[in-house]
Amino acid sequence: MSGIKKSKHLKTAALCRWIARISGTLLIILILPFAIEYKSDLLTETGGVRIFFLGTGIVMIGILVGWIRELAGGLISLGGFCLGFAALYSAVGVNVFYAPLALPGVLYLASAGLRHLHRLDVPNRGVKNPLT
Repeated sequence: MSGIKKSKHLKTAALCRWIARISGTLLIILILPFAIEYKSDLLTETGGVRIFFLGTGIVMIGILVGWIRELAGGLISLGGFCLGFAALYSAVGVNVFYAPLALPGVLYLASAGLRHLHRLDVPNRGVKNPLT
């Protein structure tokens, strides 16, 4: 029974990781043209708009880092999302169109957490506990 749980953790972690990678890549492909288009306008915009774009850029960096380090990528991505959402909320209120940017970060964190759970389930074969 324990073997089924272990493989289930790893399968779910892999599913989360790949959904995060695919959705993150699609979001970057969707957002990057807008960022390139409006980069010159950032010099004349207010601080809130600059913070919003900074947060969105941090989200994209987190998505890319998540390809290699899921935990770090998820934390960076969600940190950028919170920064961008706070700037957006202060300017126009709640905007549901920004919410999908949180999905890759949440999935990267879920994948990292499930992989950690799997490591906790695996017994240490032949390794003595140094604390006992």
